[in-house]
Amino acid sequence: MAYTVSGRLLDKDRQPIEFGIVYTSDSSGKPIAGSRNYTADDKGRWVLNGVKDSDYITGTMVGYNKKTIPAKSIMNIPNVITGIPQRIINITLLDGEKST
Repeated sequence: MAYTVSGRLLDKDRQPIEFGIVYTSDSSGKPIAGSRNYTADDKGRWVLNGVKDSDYITGTMVGYNKKTIPAKSIMNIPNVITGIPQRIINITLLDGEKST
């Protein structure tokens, strides 16, 4: 059964990463056929619809190391207002290697 996952893309200082990409992938971070993707907004917010437990979610941005998380590890959290469970996660990207 497919579900929606939402969250924020953040840097190591917990600041939003504007316009980074979040997409469904395999365990190595390679986009899968029919991959869903979303460009984070200016607050680092993103939403992916149609995510399955077999998918992984990868966050990436130029200048940062990409991070891949198994979708099935994202727990349902009840919304305090509606009571409807939601899958929400923050993805923190670390600075990429600097070349000299």
